[in-house]
Amino acid sequence: MKLSRMPSVEIIKKYAGIVDFSCCRGIYYARKWPKKFKVTAPGTLAGNTKFTMCVANYNLLSEADKLYWRTQAYSKGMSGRDAFMSHCLKTI
Repeated sequence: MKLSRMPSVEIIKKYAGIVDFSCCRGIYYARKWPKKFKVTAPGTLAGNTKFTMCVANYNLLSEADKLYWRTQAYSKGMSGRDAFMSHCLKTI
């Protein structure tokens, strides 16, 4: 629902977890609070685990290693992180 202005902090706190008050490009709006859904499919859980491992591994790389991945990815129009993630997800 579009709003003319952002409600007070008291109102926002009162409806926390029920209504999400936001602003996008200068337009204030309220929407139903997004719900987290449970992932129960085994393939999805396995994919999430792989992705989490790859992100953790990328964060452990040294600056020299990150520079290597950026250099390798440059000709493909990718970021170094994207190239590393793609390689990591294929090899796990």
